[in-house]
Amino acid sequence: MVPERRHLCAHVRAARARAQLVEGRFEGAGAETYPGGGIYTGSFAGGRRAGAGACHFGNGDFFEGEWAAGLRHGRGMQQCTDDSTFVRRAAAPGVTHLEA
Repeated sequence: MVPERRHLCAHVRAARARAQLVEGRFEGAGAETYPGGGIYTGSFAGGRRAGAGACHFGNGDFFEGEWAAGLRHGRGMQQCTDDSTFVRRAAAPGVTHLEA
C-alpha cells in the first residue's frame, strides 16, 4: 500500500497524493486529488507530476499527455467542457501554449 501524505502545492492547497515517498518526495506511479474535485493519475518525479499522466480538472476539463516539473509539457490532448479540443505537440523548452 502506498502512503498518503497531505502537502501544499504552488497552484492548489491541501492536495492529497498517493505515491511512493523517496526522501520526502513522491516518485513513480501514483495519484493526486485536489479539494476542487480534480485528480491526476500518472508519474511523479521529485514530488511533481512528470512523464505520462492524465488530469481531470475540477471544472470538468481533461488533459492526457506528458508532464515536466508539475506542468503540461510535450505531447498531449486536452478536452474542455465547451467541447473544444487542443492537441499539444512536442514543444520547445519554455513553450506552454496548446494548439487548437
